[in-house]
Amino acid sequence: MTKTRFLVYLLCFISILFINNYSFASENNDSELINIIENVKVGKQIKLSLHNDEVMEGKFYKYTLDSIYILNDETTSSFPITDINKFWVRGCATKKGALLGLIIGGGLALSVGIITLASDDIGDAKKSESILHVSVVGIVGGVLTGTTIGYVLSKWHLKY
Repeated sequence: MTKTRFLVYLLCFISILFINNYSFASENNDSELINIIENVKVGKQIKLSLHNDEVMEGKFYKYTLDSIYILNDETTSSFPITDINKFWVRGCATKKGALLGLIIGGGLALSVGIITLASDDIGDAKKSESILHVSVVGIVGGVLTGTTIGYVLSKWHLKY
């Protein structure tokens, strides 16, 4: 019972480390948005929500202190920074993928470990060694697989 409780606490702790912190748009000033825009690479896919409920999407081109420029179908559009309600950047989901892989890989490793413990065909020394190997392979394999899938699948990240 104590080992199970420890595993549950460990999985909870690890999941807390990987959860994304979303920052929702609130009463932010323009300088905060400019600081966010400064970190966006040219050519990165972005999406803007403007005060008039219009949503614009395109590739980040450049910015000035009062405007942002995006490329959309070979045309450049500019928008005043003061008109931006929300600002998204297209990115990958490696953290969520790693967390999901950790949970699935850890769960499979735990299942195999329980089956191994219940088996009478294996000696006690080999059981613990086998459980350790399966756990490491399951968890590491799950995290790597989840990270790879999360890297391939992109999603919108709300930045402002």
